[in-house]
Amino acid sequence: MECRLYYWAVPFRGDFIRLILEDAGIKYQEHSPEEIIEIKSQPIKNQLFPVMAPPFFHDLQNDLFFNQMPAIVNYISHKLGYVTNDIIKDTLGLKLLLDCNDILAEITNLNGSQMWTHDDWKEFRFNRLKRWMEIFEEFGKRYGLSSDSGTMLGTENITFVDLATYAVFGTMTRCIPELKNDLNINSPNISALCDRIYARKNISLYLKEKQELWGDLYCGGQIEESIRKMISLDK
Repeated sequence: MECRLYYWAVPFRGDFIRLILEDAGIKYQEHSPEEIIEIKSQPIKNQLFPVMAPPFFHDLQNDLFFNQMPAIVNYISHKLGYVTNDIIKDTLGLKLLLDCNDILAEITNLNGSQMWTHDDWKEFRFNRLKRWMEIFEEFGKRYGLSSDSGTMLGTENITFVDLATYAVFGTMTRCIPELKNDLNINSPNISALCDRIYARKNISLYLKEKQELWGDLYCGGQIEESIRKMISLDK
């Protein structure tokens, strides 16, 4: 696969895509914020494909350009063998991927539609986020996930669902370590799965490289500032 990814220099939604490409050993090009802004600002009729916001993905071999993180993950997972080819399991996997997208919307307070107040943040962290963690924990357990083995869909090899689970919870707790204990308490098997995903050779190399470059940057901008302010108030 020869492809290009257009996303900001933060993990957030981008790492759902990057982790699959990295794990598979696929080389891909990334593009600057200026190029992303140019694409999203063009008149719709001038765009390669009608899109609103990144991530954008361009499969050069098929000259296919599109956006929306779940759609991109679904596409490259089929291309690179990160699906089960069982319609029931792959549908449940898509459900979890869409749950991940909901979690990203919620932790950013509807993608930054307003900044957090501490009361609203506490309701999210100690109720909504806790419940999301419990949902993933229970789902994994029903497919045999344990603290030392297993996958989200009970498959021998990891699928896009395992990488998405890391991308949502592993990234969150790596960049905001104050939330790691929340995951350990509410989703111990998910926490252990994230540790196993992090230890995969290509992924570990990628994440260590990006941590040197980005530090603990999560989603960036005023949204991240708001989240970190709330975390400091929780202490």
